[in-house]
Amino acid sequence: TTTGATHPPAGVPGFLWEVVADADKYHIQLSTSPAFSTVFDEKDTVATAYTPTKAMADGDWYWRVRAHSDGGWGPYSQPFHFVKDWSDGGNIIPRPLQPAEDAVLQDFGDGFTWEPVPGAASYLFEIDDDPAFGSVNYSDKTLAPAHTPRQRLGNSVYYWRVTPIDYRNNYGQPSPARRFEMAWNEAPTLLGPDDNVVTPFLPAFHWTAIKGAAFYEVDLSTSPNFIDTETYKTHNTSYTPNLPLTNDAEYYWRVRAIDANNNSGADSEARSFRMAWNYAPTLLSPTDNYFSLSNPLFLWTPVPGAEQYELWIDESNTFALPVKIKVKTHATRSYVSSWGQFAFPGTYYWRVRALDSGNNAGPWSATYSFRLNNRTGAQPIYPHPYYPPHDDITPVYEDVRAPFPLFIWDVALDEAVPQPPFVEADYYVLEVDDHPAFLSPNFRVETAGLGAVPTLSQPFANFERDRTYYWRVTAYLNGAQLGTPMTWPVRFKPESVLADAATAEIRPWGPPEGFQAMEFPPPLSWSPVQNADHYQVQVATDPDFGQIVEEAQPLFPAYVPGQQSKLRWQNRTYFWRVRVPPDGPWSPTRRFHLNHRIQMGNPEDYQLPIPLRIDPLNVIADDPAEGGGGDLTRLAVALDRYHDITALNWYLETDLADLNGTYVHVFLVDVDHEPESGATTDPYDQGWPGFDNPDHRPDTLIEIARQGTQISSALLWRWQNGSWQVPQNILDIGGAVIITSAPPSFTVRLPFTALGTGAADWPGSIGVHAYTLNTDFNLLDAIPDDGRAGADYALAADLVTPAFPFDTTSDNPFTFYSLPELRWHLPTWTSVDGYSVEIATDVKFTEIVETWSVYEGLFPSSPIYSWLSTSFVPTHVLPDNESYYWRVRLRHEKYTTNVNHFDYGPFSHPMRFRLSSVAPTGLVSTPPSPTPGSPTLSWDRVDGVGAYRLQIDDDINFSSPLLNVTVYSNEYTPTDNLAATAIVDGTWYWRVAIVRENVLGRWSEVKSFVRQTPKPSPVSPANDGQVDRIPTFTWEPVLEPPNEPVVSAPRYRLQADTDPNFGSPLQVDVDGTSYTPNHQKTFPDGTWYWRVAMITGNTRVGPYSEQRRFQKTYPVPQLALPPGLVVVGSPTFRWQPVSGAAYYELEYDDNEFFGSPVERVKTDNASYTPTRKLNPGIYYWRVRIADARFQTGPFAESYLQIGFRTYLPWQQRP
Repeated sequence: TTTGATHPPAGVPGFLWEVVADADKYHIQLSTSPAFSTVFDEKDTVATAYTPTKAMADGDWYWRVRAHSDGGWGPYSQPFHFVKDWSDGGNIIPRPLQPAEDAVLQDFGDGFTWEPVPGAASYLFEIDDDPAFGSVNYSDKTLAPAHTPRQRLGNSVYYWRVTPIDYRNNYGQPSPARRFEMAWNEAPTLLGPDDNVVTPFLPAFHWTAIKGAAFYEVDLSTSPNFIDTETYKTHNTSYTPNLPLTNDAEYYWRVRAIDANNNSGADSEARSFRMAWNYAPTLLSPTDNYFSLSNPLFLWTPVPGAEQYELWIDESNTFALPVKIKVKTHATRSYVSSWGQFAFPGTYYWRVRALDSGNNAGPWSATYSFRLNNRTGAQPIYPHPYYPPHDDITPVYEDVRAPFPLFIWDVALDEAVPQPPFVEADYYVLEVDDHPAFLSPNFRVETAGLGAVPTLSQPFANFERDRTYYWRVTAYLNGAQLGTPMTWPVRFKPESVLADAATAEIRPWGPPEGFQAMEFPPPLSWSPVQNADHYQVQVATDPDFGQIVEEAQPLFPAYVPGQQSKLRWQNRTYFWRVRVPPDGPWSPTRRFHLNHRIQMGNPEDYQLPIPLRIDPLNVIADDPAEGGGGDLTRLAVALDRYHDITALNWYLETDLADLNGTYVHVFLVDVDHEPESGATTDPYDQGWPGFDNPDHRPDTLIEIARQGTQISSALLWRWQNGSWQVPQNILDIGGAVIITSAPPSFTVRLPFTALGTGAADWPGSIGVHAYTLNTDFNLLDAIPDDGRAGADYALAADLVTPAFPFDTTSDNPFTFYSLPELRWHLPTWTSVDGYSVEIATDVKFTEIVETWSVYEGLFPSSPIYSWLSTSFVPTHVLPDNESYYWRVRLRHEKYTTNVNHFDYGPFSHPMRFRLSSVAPTGLVSTPPSPTPGSPTLSWDRVDGVGAYRLQIDDDINFSSPLLNVTVYSNEYTPTDNLAATAIVDGTWYWRVAIVRENVLGRWSEVKSFVRQTPKPSPVSPANDGQVDRIPTFTWEPVLEPPNEPVVSAPRYRLQADTDPNFGSPLQVDVDGTSYTPNHQKTFPDGTWYWRVAMITGNTRVGPYSEQRRFQKTYPVPQLALPPGLVVVGSPTFRWQPVSGAAYYELEYDDNEFFGSPVERVKTDNASYTPTRKLNPGIYYWRVRIADARFQTGPFAESYLQIGFRTYLPWQQRP
């Protein structure tokens, strides 16, 4: 028997026989058959010894030899039998080294190693969960006595073994099976939140990274047993549920790691938390138990995390279903568009709750009550109620403090009178105090107007900014209080806020030039001036300020004309300017038009009287009686659908001193109110009066010739294109002239468009100047007539006055950071059925973003209109925009039984406001850059916001964001679940904006972070190290940072190359932290470079480690013949077997430089006997190993001498 022990390396023997006389050569055969039916090897040789060059399989073998002489070949010898056993009875087998028996492994990081077997060209490595290896789970071949499976196996008990294979693919005896357990079951350590926490907002889950994890699964359930579970995937160690969770619910969560082969690790501990989003709004207005309300605007505080709000209003404080009114809104304010059947007067209850982005409801606010009443108080409009912010919860919030004390309120009406018109308050008392009981008001004003600002003569005592004050307005009628006042708290911003808006030169801000106001002068505002402690404002009836109506010295950059008096102002055009006293330059002059309210005759609620002046509401101008036939004391204007429901008509009227005499009655009408626009002379160029006021030039002239009660002519003149057009007979266009005797009056009826009031740009107001001429066309009397040079025009309009928000010019920095309510003043009396509102992004209203209407609906014949809302809150969130414009108009009562037959009044002056949003602040990326994985991005929570939009891009301009995601928390960690949207290494920019109803707010400042995937640390081969076989590469596992790791490597990419630039590397991806190239990899001797990189869970390759250089050189065989040995006959070259050699390459030559070797031989064995005859002399020989991939090592060299006398027998017959 030959074995690897007796005949190393693999038990293949050398064959010897005796010399046959006269033989010149021999022929040897080897076979596994005693009959030599198949021959494994045969060879002619001149020697009497032979060593096969091919490895032989274990088993029974037979050999024989015959001689050749001059007579030819002789007979074969008798076959000789031997048994080959490479393993030497199981003594020569691979001996497992590591892992140890019954080892518990998390991965194959250290690989498998065993003792090498001489003669093994390669090894078959096998793993099976069956110790008998009936169905092998994993196998591979390797040239080195080491192996690392590239992929982790699932958790189980396994067995491994190794079988040597020679170069001829003959298998040796396998190693004993060694048992190990695969137990990749390390559970993540949960970092936060703590167990059993109660949180109002979506929690962010954090845990430690697990070695080898490709990604993680987060289980979230309302069951502690995780029966009904939602599972979320992330490649990072932080996760925030990107959906709202049910409020007041207990949740349980746990995490497990999943490797690159989808093997699951162990579940972490389970923790619980309870969602307790228990923030209730605080109701602001109407205040509780408010008694004197007609059209309430509901205000409340924002709720952290709210997406929208639900307002309930009911007659019952139990809100028993069905609830009377339910409103959902994204704003913190609302109105009622339809009350349905309701009690007026009547008491109602209201409450509000917040809804998050998942429509989960928070708790209800307190319940407040209010009473709809027909004797209303003066409702506050501005400044809004102050409330302390949730700065501990939401560091970012809208500052609701007012910039300075400017107070605006609405009209108070007495609607309890038996018949309309309803009576408006005579005057109002504004009180501001630092105590809610108003014990000693700091600021008090009595005024007929609807606003006030502190002045030098009406100061605000001990004014302090950022101090809570309380303000209220009490209405008085006939010396008695009308309704009850409502109290609002207010605070004022620091002086620096106003100083930031200050300019060097004063500029008017509002109202817009040519603003049409109804009944009450509008608030005036201008840019604050640096270092100004007060201002001087003048209001006059002429642009040269020769006739100053009022002068004041306000302490802040605003003033309300008429606030110093309890008397009403005349309805006419006013001019105003402002400066910093005592001698600062005056601002540019602006004007506003103060209008009398035009009444609308209507069969439903107002029977227009003829003559008009029977109802004082129709009188737009008065003049003292002066006597004489042409004396005028009343001027009246109205619109009508009562006397003729088929047409809308104008009515213009003056009184008559008597019904006798011959006169020419003239009405001059200005409809555009543009300076220097209109006629400059009468149609006859006779010098008629009324054309000398450049601010009001008539567009229309009505000429009526009367003799007693007879009308001899009635002409309508229109000024167009710089001249009077051909006059129209008033009777021919459907008009009429009506003369009444009790009282004597002269009334003209005209179609609505006859005055030019059908023009698209009609501002909604008309200016009227009327007079009487005698037959010589001399002026007898005029109305209005203030006794000064220039015709005076009385203004009247069918408008409503926008009250809030104030018009914001482009240079006015005032900006809204949430949707404002749009408010207009309640009309004192007219045929009101409702209102219509338009919002647009351009002043021409070609780009309308929303329209809204409200009308009486169920009360078509009700004369009470004050319960109709005079507020509108956009029903949808509007995007930020530099300019929004809004306007409002009246809807008059229907004039037939058809509900669609009604007239609209003209739109009010467009009011501009700027809408922005609060941008998130406090942007932080954790851990700090450079971060080993995708960071957790967090920011300060914004009050009243339930969702945010996060963008991440590698372009600071965000031209094509990688991530554009809506987040329902103030923290987000990218999941990196998709390779296309995963955060790769590099510099990234990110920003956040709030989201309401899918509308983005203003972007935060841009922040950046740097992602830098960790580099593995190479271990072996060490730099400039030496290896003498195919190397095993090892490196440290990636688990960064060391204390609480957030990144681990699920897989690595190894590159090895003879090119330091890795132009064509050996490349392999492995799960573990070691790798030994298998039998398919070619690894020649020489200088090698290697490096390794982490592969992320989404298959992205990170940066490579620093390259390592090493020298790989196969061992030199140790020669068994001493140098210079003298050999007689054929020599046998011998050497010691080398581990890892698949075969050997032998060369011998009579030239020491091996220029033309006598023979080159490849042999699987560690000896060789030449078969040819060698001449005596010195021969040089060398041998080297080669692996199974034909890669050779260096030569070992020696020489010998072939002589004639020495015979060295080597082997006897086995």
